[in-house]
Amino acid sequence: MLSAACARSDPRNDTQRSSEAVGDGTWEFIEPADRGEPVELSGELLDGASFDLAAWVGSVVVVNFWGSWCAPCREEALALGAAHQSRKDEGVEFLGVDLRDERDSAKAFMQRYEQEYPSLFDPAGETILAFEEIPSNVVPATLILDSELRVATVFRKTVTQRELESFIDEVLGEET
Repeated sequence: MLSAACARSDPRNDTQRSSEAVGDGTWEFIEPADRGEPVELSGELLDGASFDLAAWVGSVVVVNFWGSWCAPCREEALALGAAHQSRKDEGVEFLGVDLRDERDSAKAFMQRYEQEYPSLFDPAGETILAFEEIPSNVVPATLILDSELRVATVFRKTVTQRELESFIDEVLGEET
């Protein structure tokens, strides 16, 4: 398990932007013209229901890769929950992807940290392999997808509410 680096207070002003996926606390904002194809993501949620990300086309989406076994995931859980509460009325959707975990442990984590958004259950940890922006051993990792479901921001580190909401604002601003 990798430990995340300390979060910067305002990463948009950092001159060390990096697109190198090394799991060392890096992050990346991708300009709209440079974004790839829309993300295709579907699977089973923790509650057993099926989920397809395509239903959220038109919304900005935050996707967080986590595990109940991951100390940095516990560290950022409250920030993610607070950002979700703050932005859900703006049409911003949140999705967790629980990796390499047991369902009961994952459900307990979601309840303990008051995560009210859905989370995919991926005990084999295969979902993250579809994202070239994130090494498969980097957890937590967070993506912000634009309204076309293209990757706009990648955090390969523990994210703060301030950072997350700052980049949500940036992506939302593109939509107007």
